[in-house]
Amino acid sequence: MMRPSFRRLLLGLSLIDILLVASIPYIAGSSEDVGDTADLPPKDVSSVDDDTSSLPFVLVTGGNGLVASNLIMELLQRGYHVRATVRNPSKVSHLRTLRNSETKLEIAALDLKEKDVQVYRALLKDGIDWIFHVAAPFVDDLPQSDETMEMAVQSMTLLLQAAAQESSVSQVVYTGSDSAVVYGYADNPIKADPNYIFTEDDWTNVTCTKGMTDYAKMKTLTELAAWEFVEKHAPNFRFSSLLPSYILGPLVSDTVTSSKRIVYEIMAGKYPGVIDLYIPMVDIRDVVEAHFRAAMQSKEPAGSRWANQRRRFLLTRKKGKDVFFPEVAGILKDHFGPMGYSISTWPIPNWLLWIVSLFDSELATMSQMLGVGENYDNTKSIEVLGLTYHTNATEIILETAHAMIQQGLIPKKKGYQARGISGSDEL
Repeated sequence: MMRPSFRRLLLGLSLIDILLVASIPYIAGSSEDVGDTADLPPKDVSSVDDDTSSLPFVLVTGGNGLVASNLIMELLQRGYHVRATVRNPSKVSHLRTLRNSETKLEIAALDLKEKDVQVYRALLKDGIDWIFHVAAPFVDDLPQSDETMEMAVQSMTLLLQAAAQESSVSQVVYTGSDSAVVYGYADNPIKADPNYIFTEDDWTNVTCTKGMTDYAKMKTLTELAAWEFVEKHAPNFRFSSLLPSYILGPLVSDTVTSSKRIVYEIMAGKYPGVIDLYIPMVDIRDVVEAHFRAAMQSKEPAGSRWANQRRRFLLTRKKGKDVFFPEVAGILKDHFGPMGYSISTWPIPNWLLWIVSLFDSELATMSQMLGVGENYDNTKSIEVLGLTYHTNATEIILETAHAMIQQGLIPKKKGYQARGISGSDEL
């Protein structure tokens, strides 16, 4: 997730907007007509057993983030007792409104700058069974310092050390990123061969300065440190790392994260046009389900060809290349244009973005990816975790936008209708 840097993309497109001025048919979306925010529709929890006393006690780090918020919602709905860590416990209002939060949700403070393993051990008291490590000390997609990188690795290592000292912990699941797979190749960020198929065996090359982002470096170093610890110390718990691509869908978090930014900026009318990029995506519901399945497995499926490999899983909705950026804008325009949203689908020439990229290294990385989409292989997640992905790109994209409108992140126009969503499976 968080690939490429869409805040930097927005900056680049803003510069293009200034350069072209009158030549771009672009009308910024209005911020007027903001209606009351509506609650997201509740999930079906009819299958939850009333007796949940035997369910694992779960720790979720980074509790107010995009993935963690949805994960906590699902854990609570299924009856799990959750201890969620956040840097600032006063900023968890959306978690306090979740079903069962009054009786089954604990909030604990954790600053990832913490260097004392005993602080992490204290988080595991009372018999924590599962750990979902979702937190990352990363401020959106801004440039990061070496200190931030070290903090990410340090917090991962300290948590694993604490877990290894607690006999109750049986599963640790780390929320990584596909950024730890596809970056850092000298000739091109997605390797010299555009038909190369990325799998869990691939690792981002953090020593390569060309075609590298801070986020990719941070996620790669953190995951490498985790695997080094696990393979050196052979702890009693089972470790898995999940590597999602762009996470979209009905998201609970009420902030504009980088994964949501691509839809948010298009809907807000802040792009002067669309560029020649591919967007590998995965539905948040599939990411959450992958966390459950990784934690619930005590052993690999019988006869699995991955039985002796690292439990590392690429999470993406389809095998091969995914949806094209202009197609994303087209889907949003077709659906929301009649409701009063101004959405540009004007194709920005590659040469123009290339000129702007001369002044920004991360935009330069992005310019190398124009017109070339990554081929992903999600077979391992399907065969080992048993995932059945939401594959309808149209529905995933539209549900993302509707969720943000209902949360008040995107203005609710007078013509807005929370109508049924349907779309083709062909994208």
